[in-house]
Amino acid sequence: MNKTSVLLIITLCLLSLSAIAQKRIFMIGDSTMADKALFKTVTDSISGDSICEPFPEKGWGQLLPTFFNDNVEIKNYAKNGRSSRTFIEEGLWQQVIDNIKKDDYLIIQFGHNDASIEKKDRYTTPEEYTTNFTMFVEKAKAKGAKPIICTSVVRRRFDKNGAFQDSHGEYLDLARGVAKKEQIPMIDMYEKSKALISGLGDEDSKPLFLHLKPGENKNFPKGNTDNTLIQFFRYCFVGGFAFIADVGVLVILAETFGANKILASAIAFLAGLAVNYLLSTYWIFRNSKVKNKFAEFLAFAVIGVIGLCINAAVIWFFDTVLAQDNSLGDIITQDKYYLIGKVISTVVVFLWNFFARKIFLFGRK
Repeated sequence: MNKTSVLLIITLCLLSLSAIAQKRIFMIGDSTMADKALFKTVTDSISGDSICEPFPEKGWGQLLPTFFNDNVEIKNYAKNGRSSRTFIEEGLWQQVIDNIKKDDYLIIQFGHNDASIEKKDRYTTPEEYTTNFTMFVEKAKAKGAKPIICTSVVRRRFDKNGAFQDSHGEYLDLARGVAKKEQIPMIDMYEKSKALISGLGDEDSKPLFLHLKPGENKNFPKGNTDNTLIQFFRYCFVGGFAFIADVGVLVILAETFGANKILASAIAFLAGLAVNYLLSTYWIFRNSKVKNKFAEFLAFAVIGVIGLCINAAVIWFFDTVLAQDNSLGDIITQDKYYLIGKVISTVVVFLWNFFARKIFLFGRK
């Protein structure tokens, strides 16, 4: 699958939660999953005043709540620098297992620090890693919870010829092996993020990571070249806001005013497009190939219109073709098929928007 939908994949795996009684998702992992500060106080280099500057780094677990409503509570216990071993030794796992209950979900992702053999304070042997993952799963099951294993997201590494270099070694297969043995869901985030990074290449993958030029962000006055998928998750965060605007307008028009579902979907899509453009150009894509803002918006909109056609086609297929067969009649009424189509079309269009805008509009000049 395509890396850009890592958060949406997890969202779809747990989508049923948002429609029932409140559910809880516990998360354990390292810095790639952890919550980070939204703002940090820095000293302005010119005035000398202390100012609040937005902090650009985000863990993917920090952004996951934006894809759920109040029926789902995200409890993120992930911490920077933790391996599966140190997470247990520091008592963090005990906090989780003491609080987790029947029908809660547990998302597990370790590997970055476990595999760091040169960092003795966090390194975990392959045998310990397997034992720890098995213990997480079995203890969660014993309390009636539902564990999900995620492999680690990639590090951004290319050789001198521009070929992507694998990382994490055997730990990826160890995580997959535990999931298979325990017969629980596994999301291969490594392969999904690898496909994204290797597809973009060395230079074009940099904007997806915390690569900052000197002076670009006051939290990193000398710049930064951290290779994690932070900036990609920014796009997922923006996509979450755009999705809320999109679906909100759709439901209001279709349910409240009884508008034609295809027309309502088109208007809702344009509302989401406007939110996406404003947030994307402000927070994510800053190096446009098009200097004229009006031309930039037109190009952005053209990509969006193509996405709109995809969106309308998927909605039409579900609302007109599948609804007639009513193959899902046991779980949904015929007049609600368009909502299932909306969720699926959102994922497809999300991938189209990201790649098209990244490659054709905001890629390297």
